Amino acid sequence: MKRDNTIVKNYGEHYLDYSPKCPIVIPSCGNRENTILDKLNTLSKNRIIIFVYANEYKQYKKYESSNVEIVQINSNWRSIQRKRNWIQNYLKYDYTIDHYIMVDDDISRAKIRTFKENGKTTSQYIPIENALGILENAHMKYSNTISGGAGMN
Repeated sequence: MKRDNTIVKNYGEHYLDYSPKCPIVIPSCGNRENTILDKLNTLSKNRIIIFVYANEYKQYKKYESSNVEIVQINSNWRSIQRKRNWIQNYLKYDYTIDHYIMVDDDISRAKIRTFKENGKTTSQYIPIENALGILENAHMKYSNTISGGAGMN
């Protein structure tokens, strides 16, 4: 089966041209060490919204800035699945956001992979901000259901 990698190849060659315009949404818990929260400026120059449980807000307050908002979740449950669902409903019904990108707080790097005709692949690590910009661009241009994900490692 022949693959058309023109779009992905173009993104790989021009990744520096992309940066997310939509809000970046981050569910977080416990303000653990070695998360992206200490490097929020590497995600986006635009709006970032961190969702935390209300009783942990003090641990996150230091991240608030002109482009970083912290939303507190008042609940007794502790579940990442329920938190993601809560965030989706909150953004759908309580905010006026057309689209957003949700990332885990332990995201550490991003990679573009192109498949060649001979079955080989080429991979290239790129800055997370540019990868999120590409993801947003691809979603807006080509589909309503584009997504990205972490590798197996």
